[in-house]
Amino acid sequence: MKKFIALGLLLLVMATGAFALDMVIGAGAMYDSVDYINYDFPGWGDADRKSFGGFVFFGINRFLEFNLGYIQKDMEYQHRYYRSSTNTYYYETRYRDTEALQLGALVKYPIPINDKFVFFPSLGLDFDFSFDVDDWWWHELWLRGGLGLDFFFTERLFLRGHFNYGPGFFIGNDHSFDDGRAYGFLTKLGMGWMF
Repeated sequence: MKKFIALGLLLLVMATGAFALDMVIGAGAMYDSVDYINYDFPGWGDADRKSFGGFVFFGINRFLEFNLGYIQKDMEYQHRYYRSSTNTYYYETRYRDTEALQLGALVKYPIPINDKFVFFPSLGLDFDFSFDVDDWWWHELWLRGGLGLDFFFTERLFLRGHFNYGPGFFIGNDHSFDDGRAYGFLTKLGMGWMF
């Protein structure tokens, strides 16, 4: 096992050396808003959530970045009741929250505007690993496209704003992509340092 870890670190260092152009490291805050649709969960109606969290990011070159985040998910959903006596459904608004670890990879294409601003379109994958796996929040896989803008205070220090949108899918426990999906946006704001 130690040999595999050492080999992986060696390959990472070699790749970093091969593409050592505008490597960055940074951190910031993120917010998302999500609508869940196409449920196959008994007793559930419409649902949406808001999430807040923080993240760190590391870019090995201008085009490829990895991120690690922690998010607090706050959900509002409709719990559905059925009354056979009236043959009707009733809905009650409920609230739940959970926490998740977010792992992601991002491919972007930087387009310099001038000495201060760099614009970039992006495409990435995020995996939300829920700490509350016994709840119905199972892990989620997100495919997101986005637009971002870097503002450089100096040649190395910059402020980054990033807006992403795309679909998410449940992938944990006994559930599959067909059990439900979501659409939503993820907004990030952070500070970075370029090497």
